[in-house]
Amino acid sequence: MNLNSNPRVIGLANALALDANDPIEAIRSFCRARVTRFVRGVAQVSSMVDLQQIVCVDLNLTVHEVWTDADVQELVRSYVAAGEIIVASLPGQLSPDAFGVLFRLNKKGRRSRFAAVIDCRGDKHLRRYWTLWHEIAHCLTDVQQFQLPLRRTTTAGLEKDPIEQLTDMIAADLAFYDPLFKPIFRDELRATGRVSFQMTERVRQRFCADASAASTINACVAASPVPTILVEAGLAFKKAERERIAAGETGILPTLRILKSIPNKAAREAGLYIPRNMRVPQSSVVARMHSDDHCALLEHGLVPENLQAWTTSDGDCLPDVEVTVEARKSGDCVLALVSLS
Repeated sequence: MNLNSNPRVIGLANALALDANDPIEAIRSFCRARVTRFVRGVAQVSSMVDLQQIVCVDLNLTVHEVWTDADVQELVRSYVAAGEIIVASLPGQLSPDAFGVLFRLNKKGRRSRFAAVIDCRGDKHLRRYWTLWHEIAHCLTDVQQFQLPLRRTTTAGLEKDPIEQLTDMIAADLAFYDPLFKPIFRDELRATGRVSFQMTERVRQRFCADASAASTINACVAASPVPTILVEAGLAFKKAERERIAAGETGILPTLRILKSIPNKAAREAGLYIPRNMRVPQSSVVARMHSDDHCALLEHGLVPENLQAWTTSDGDCLPDVEVTVEARKSGDCVLALVSLS
């Protein structure tokens, strides 16, 4: 179902007294406007740390980062002692797939209305910045009938709750706050002419080193006026193969396919696309990067390609379009930036 026509999303827009004809953009604009009001009159907002502090104060939100199991237990002890019994469930809520929990607190005698717990244990600390802004986004859209006493931020897949999908969009708007992000991005873009992996890392270091590399790449691609697609390729099966495997057939091997394909606005307007689950041709630098460990160790520059080389098993192919591709290995997968030449 299209997220804009989801009943829960439309219901949230109605509850916020917003235009339900385009609820996604209405809610995102509402959140951006609230943050703009928060910072209005503030002498200086020079960093995302400044912005976070201002927003959390206005939302009556206290943020806790837990780095050890002992941190979790101490946080539970202090809140339960203060009468916030719901926080006793925290250890169970922070399951392996959960990165944060947002609690609505009993406001009697407390300064904060919300408490956000960001799980930074193990590799989860890599997502701490994103998780924080996801929880802030929930607070910005707080409506009594939509906001449960607690919410968990998880790594849900394709069936992710529609409100959580919307919250991810709001978090993307706020975590890369335009007045702070855009000047740095434009400065780096002027020097390079297009988005590259090295360029996005320079943006990250200048903008907010706490942001993850992955989220910064996404933000730079989205902001670029150059038609660009961020793709992730890995071994996978096509639909017919999955059905044969489900029927009990063995010996079917996966092939290198597009797992994710995220075009920016400029790419969509230019008709530049690579379908999800499409097979990657052997001639592509993406395939060479995936199969050759030595290649993956090299710093790969821009490689010219033509999308017409991307074909399906039925013999169809993508349009005759010249692109440049920059690829890099990421675990068992390959990330690539595909830009219109």
